[in-house]
Amino acid sequence: MYGRLLEAFAFPPPDPTSDSDSGSGTSSGTSSGSSPSSSVTATYDAVFTPPASRAAEMTPPPTGYSWDVPLPFRQSRRLAFSFSSIYTHVHNIATAAEASSMDIPERRALAQHTMMAAFTHLAGRLCVALEDRPELQSARTLVVAGGVASNKFLLHVLRRTLAVRGFGNIDIVAPPVELCTDNAAMIAWTGMEMFQAGYESELSITGIGKWPMDPEQGQGILGVDGWVKRDTGLSE
Repeated sequence: MYGRLLEAFAFPPPDPTSDSDSGSGTSSGTSSGSSPSSSVTATYDAVFTPPASRAAEMTPPPTGYSWDVPLPFRQSRRLAFSFSSIYTHVHNIATAAEASSMDIPERRALAQHTMMAAFTHLAGRLCVALEDRPELQSARTLVVAGGVASNKFLLHVLRRTLAVRGFGNIDIVAPPVELCTDNAAMIAWTGMEMFQAGYESELSITGIGKWPMDPEQGQGILGVDGWVKRDTGLSE
């Protein structure tokens, strides 16, 4: 949802015929020193002001419209995320307005503020963790991966927020864009390896909201009901 397509709509690429600096977002093995072109950075800065404190996160930034997109957990330092609440709020904004009444500029603004809320929420929780967990205060590198890591605006929000909150010494590293893919491929690969190991699922299984991955926490993936182990003839 928060990958390159949403960013491309929210921040249309500049006219290729105009003069601009060349550049791209964070790439393979690079740190926060690699940044988008100056024109793209200026576009991001025009819509995003990093909250300098937890208190600054309490008030949603003005949108120029009758709606805003508040952050979840504004009154809590709980180390958890709630992106679904952002989705629900934005969905309600979109459905409240008839499709014909929301013009393209307002739709772009909604896309921008949706990303701002989600990414500021992520950056804010990161700052809380760095402030509250002594064992994390020596961290010098933040690795961003998955489909959302292809979104340069996310990297911009993280850089700006970490810098203004006193963590500007942390490098942000992301894989090349071609490796920032949706997790569907990872899920499919996991399923293939589990099938080869002899695990199948019963037809009675249903979706679950949370699925632990750590094998030391309740057997991890195998810790939910519905698995059937067949004899593969292979030793464990």
